[in-house]
Amino acid sequence: MNETTTENVAVTDEYSASSNMGSSVVGSGTKVAIIPGQNTYFRVKATTTGFASLVQTLVIIMQPTGPSAMVVNDVTNTLTWTNSPDFANIADYEYTTNNGTSWTTCTAKPIVIGNIAVAIGEAQVRIKAIAATRFSSTVLKSASAFTISTGIADIATLGVKVYPNPVNNFLKLENVPEIPKPQFGVPTGNL
Repeated sequence: MNETTTENVAVTDEYSASSNMGSSVVGSGTKVAIIPGQNTYFRVKATTTGFASLVQTLVIIMQPTGPSAMVVNDVTNTLTWTNSPDFANIADYEYTTNNGTSWTTCTAKPIVIGNIAVAIGEAQVRIKAIAATRFSSTVLKSASAFTISTGIADIATLGVKVYPNPVNNFLKLENVPEIPKPQFGVPTGNL
């Protein structure tokens, strides 16, 4: 899950990515980084009074194929993606909006992130890790940002002219669209 061994590797041990212990590294009393899909080999190293032990293999599972094709909708403040073929359950996924500082398990798709500012790449989705079962997948990062919406239409896109600039006593507006009046109908059915 953390991509390290669960136990510290003692200074009396050595480890290698090669089964013949080529380019072995002496333990330092700390956990050792592991790579998903790449077995790691361990043994007690030889001393002046004894041979090295037999080689023990730590079989390391592969990293799952992650989600793909993220879609960011800045209008509805949602993000969605294409599931990995092997993981159809939404609870297998987790997301972040702070570049991986914290992760939240997905409960729905699309995810509503709210009216917050999130820079490109900070919204991310991945298959979550399960201790002793699987690693997390590669991270799928957003290719566009989320912006905070004010809910106010841009008057320039509506063709409204505002002048003079700067304003002295009066502000003039031209081409202001008519605001539709609410339509009240006669209620039907039982009240």
